[in-house]
Amino acid sequence: MPNKLELQLQHIAPTRTIAWLRWTDDQGRVGWGEIAPLPGRSQETLQKAMEQIKTEKRYLLSCDLHNMLLEDLMEWRPWFPSVSFALESAFLQIRDPWMDAFQVATSALLMGSKQEIEEQIPFIQGASVVKIKLKNLKLSEAKGFLETLASRYTLRIDTNLAWSKSDILSLAQTIPKDRIEYFEDPFFLEDLSHSFPYSIAIDASCTECHVQTPVLLEPFLAKGLRCIVYKPSVHGGIFRGRKLFAWAKERGVRVILGSSFESPVGITCIADLARRIGNQEVLGLGTLPYLFSFAKRDLRYCPLLVYIPGYILVQVKSANHQ
Repeated sequence: MPNKLELQLQHIAPTRTIAWLRWTDDQGRVGWGEIAPLPGRSQETLQKAMEQIKTEKRYLLSCDLHNMLLEDLMEWRPWFPSVSFALESAFLQIRDPWMDAFQVATSALLMGSKQEIEEQIPFIQGASVVKIKLKNLKLSEAKGFLETLASRYTLRIDTNLAWSKSDILSLAQTIPKDRIEYFEDPFFLEDLSHSFPYSIAIDASCTECHVQTPVLLEPFLAKGLRCIVYKPSVHGGIFRGRKLFAWAKERGVRVILGSSFESPVGITCIADLARRIGNQEVLGLGTLPYLFSFAKRDLRYCPLLVYIPGYILVQVKSANHQ
């Protein structure tokens, strides 16, 4: 039978819509991908990404999925990052489907107002690493519960470029240094004029220029850059980030794969890519519980994904089910 390519819109939250991509080869093997541009961050909209797939559908249906190379697919045209991620995920699942269940470690995520974060804390037991987003909090609000969290968890503190350096340092002084894994996006890279006394991770500061020309990050190594949070659905998958990964490995910079409010299908794809490249970091897939009502739906055609605080378990039961 001929190849098939299907797109299905999914409304996973009141303000979040994504598209599932289901690619079936001529032997009936199925690969899943997710197109999930992040509004305000991604260069493309969901509509433009879907239009790109539709424009190139004839080419995609003609692909010899058994013999072509991933680079041939990725370099066919300048795909939008979210499209690259979806196509890459589906292609790899068809070419090399996983035969056994697998598990990856992930950080838990706390975000929102002080009250919302306090309400979330009881539900993260089981995790060892917690990422906490402080953009909407004042210093006085954050200090109390961060001290408590630091007694039980390793912290990834994300201020989303919204805090002053003095407030960040004031907060850090209340937490044992060995409980802070890193500060994520404490300030714009260009504002790093001096060495920062804590490890720095970049996410929002990691632009397309850095992905394609990672040598631009060299000046920041001496100022505290130790980690890159790479989000495949935003940055464009693993093949697109290969130069950045190679540069990071040579410089001893960690790369942590993270999520951007994808559905369980997108989370599964990120976990699968991490497994394929042998990434042993605690992943940043903690956005899933914020869409948990969706995660409980009947995903008849999708890999069976189970979220446990601190872990993502992907079962093989329906990975290639038709």
